[in-house]
Amino acid sequence: MKMAWAAELHDVCKERAIPFLFKQASNIHTERGINALSLFLAERDGREVDPATVPVIRQYPATRLPLMAFTEHGKRFKAEDWAKYTTPENEVKNNSHAFSRV
Repeated sequence: MKMAWAAELHDVCKERAIPFLFKQASNIHTERGINALSLFLAERDGREVDPATVPVIRQYPATRLPLMAFTEHGKRFKAEDWAKYTTPENEVKNNSHAFSRV
């Protein structure tokens, strides 16, 4: 997934007070990279964060009925995984299956 695209969408939603849920970075392994957008935003904004504790971006709209409490589900990128994911040579690989048909 192109993280700049996800960040742009996140920023537009934030400006318009629309809840934004980032499930995971595109990956062949389900629920992997749940903290990827937070890591990207931190790098973009010049902030240093710990991949193990950076908040995941999972906002939900207000409802009249109560929702179940959020529990973190999925795998966070570790610092070395994030560095590997964001290398230029991996960009094509990380984006290649995003729109493929099965």
